[in-house]
Amino acid sequence: MKIALHQITTREGTFAEHMAAYSKTGWRHFEINLWHAGDDIEQMGLEATAKMVSDHGLTCIAATGLALAANEPSSVDQDVEKAKGYAEVMAALGCRPLVIGATSHSDANADNYDECLKAQADYIRIIAEAVTSFGVQLAIEVNWTGMCRSYRTAAKLVDYVAHPNVGLIWDPAHFVSTPSRVADLDLANGRIIHAHLNDIRDCYFEAMNINGDRVIPGQGILPLEEWTQKVQACGYDGFHAVELFNEALWAKPLETICRNVMDGCLSIWPDATF
Repeated sequence: MKIALHQITTREGTFAEHMAAYSKTGWRHFEINLWHAGDDIEQMGLEATAKMVSDHGLTCIAATGLALAANEPSSVDQDVEKAKGYAEVMAALGCRPLVIGATSHSDANADNYDECLKAQADYIRIIAEAVTSFGVQLAIEVNWTGMCRSYRTAAKLVDYVAHPNVGLIWDPAHFVSTPSRVADLDLANGRIIHAHLNDIRDCYFEAMNINGDRVIPGQGILPLEEWTQKVQACGYDGFHAVELFNEALWAKPLETICRNVMDGCLSIWPDATF
């Protein structure tokens, strides 16, 4: 099991402080949150940012996140420019998967859903083409992509996009909160290009807060070992980035967060690579 730390898990502090904390606590791989790090990177410049990451012995394995206005075709030029800006940062850091979401088509209904899904695929394909020269892959996220409230539908969207640099991201929280089934992952075989990692506290799923109820792996009730084995059986052998939106965790010092998350992961995967 290969595990990285998503930058949102250590929300407080600067990019430089995050890099120092990751390195000091034994993390070697992380996922950048482009919303959080954007201002810091702009001030430092791409070359200095990449050098800082390297000097700390760290590797950036992916990025979050590009929000597309896929129900507004007039926004495509703006989204293309935003995607290219993110792609420049990713190229400097040497990572490929970019987690994306997209708004739903406002007039989607049971009769025209397939048509709307194909329209969203056309939009995503335009973005994929715009960043192909940077080597960036687009990883569609269930739920954040409003037309995809299940992995079954997300796999169909990838089919409709039909672009070699577009695939899916696996995320346990998004999986358990949707009408997805483990067998649905077979539809995504070979299309999973990135993964997030999280657990869910003991709660009623009917009242679950998909972000706020996330906890450190090993502290919740999800069958993470079983599910990650299934994801690996579907052809994904990359890093799983721990992505938590936990107010209690955010209140702790950065190094404490890093150590607590690593300890939780080790309780499930004692031989994990970080």
